[in-house]
Amino acid sequence: MKPLRFPQSWHDLNTAVDSGAVKLVAAPAALTKYLIFTYAITVACFVGLCLYYNLLTTNDFEVSDEYNLPGYTCRPLQKDPEYQLNITYDECMSKYYVDPTIDNLLLYGDYGSQDFGFYNTTTKQREHIYHMEGPWNFTSTMQGTLASSETATVYHKPFPELTNQIFTYNRACKVPYYKGFDSSHPLWTDDILDYPLQHAVQSAALSPQSTGNGYGYYGLCNTNLNVTADYDWDETPLVFTPDANSDFVSQCGGKGNITSSIQDMIITNGTYVFVHAYSADNGLWIECSESSLTCKEGILSISLRSRSIGMTTLYRSEDCRDYDEYGELATGCRENLRPQSNNRCPYYEKEISRQAFEYVYGTENCHPCDSFKFNAPFYCEKKVHKGVAEIIALASSNSMAVLSLFIAAGPIVLLKFKASEEEEIENKSTDTI
Repeated sequence: MKPLRFPQSWHDLNTAVDSGAVKLVAAPAALTKYLIFTYAITVACFVGLCLYYNLLTTNDFEVSDEYNLPGYTCRPLQKDPEYQLNITYDECMSKYYVDPTIDNLLLYGDYGSQDFGFYNTTTKQREHIYHMEGPWNFTSTMQGTLASSETATVYHKPFPELTNQIFTYNRACKVPYYKGFDSSHPLWTDDILDYPLQHAVQSAALSPQSTGNGYGYYGLCNTNLNVTADYDWDETPLVFTPDANSDFVSQCGGKGNITSSIQDMIITNGTYVFVHAYSADNGLWIECSESSLTCKEGILSISLRSRSIGMTTLYRSEDCRDYDEYGELATGCRENLRPQSNNRCPYYEKEISRQAFEYVYGTENCHPCDSFKFNAPFYCEKKVHKGVAEIIALASSNSMAVLSLFIAAGPIVLLKFKASEEEEIENKSTDTI
């Protein structure tokens, strides 16, 4: 029976080497140098691998309802419901959104009467409705007017590079009845009548003859009225107060009958801005001409969707200082709130509308880019670095592999060098003889 082979570490190799029973593959000095070199390479390899694995990252992803999940870069998984765009909130704010200005606002329509044609199923004939169109023509309290897309309105395209669609508010946007009116108020009900944008869209949906657009019975109010439960609406109506430095007199040059006295009244007491809302997908094609207030040549197109809105600005008159209940325009002064077609001031209509758009956009969740905050779900991704324990484990295992390789290759390398040295000595001896 052959004896078992015991592990090498169980043998007294030093004694065997000293006695000459076991020979080293090279001189002890050479072996020592090689071993130190091997350890140095192993340590350097370990440090280098730690740095390498620390720089490596993997992609971690999560589907979230939040557009700005901390530490992640998020993108929507679908187009938004308002503009049908697949962009992020940050992209919207930094690349695509354009502020409303006098130059880019679109003014379309007139303050005159409108003709609605429809088919009467009872008489089996096509009939027409004529009326003085606009928010000055309310038929009753708490009810909006019969509206037309031809009514004088200012529109804003927030993303002109991406779409022809005008501003369309998202469902989270709730401009209050007046600035500061919220759930803490005793008259607050959270009813649709508390919100001028939603109320205007509702009026558009209920519009007779299904015109698909309309006005609420009250306009925007950007002033905190500090209303109490026994508030007298006859004393302070819902009006829009423009900037104190607005200059309509010089810009209008007498158009719209805007005198210094009227301008002072507008800045002090406010004016009227009504939300012209749409309840269904539609479109406007504006035919440009020399007499057009918007463009001089070609055709401009405007895309409309449900909850798309524009602003209709009314004029002020010395004869119009009375108001009905709920802030509705008094019947006797309605005609004084609209100018004749040849006496309009485009600057006044656009500037008041510009400020109205900025007021709406400044309300929480109402900025055009806010639509992309609510376009959930979002695909969120981030780069993740390896943990310390994983880095050390990977670096150690690979360093040990390098150490094993050098130790295994040591005898071969040293024997080769030893053979070369012996051959060189032998050649020198031969040359000497």
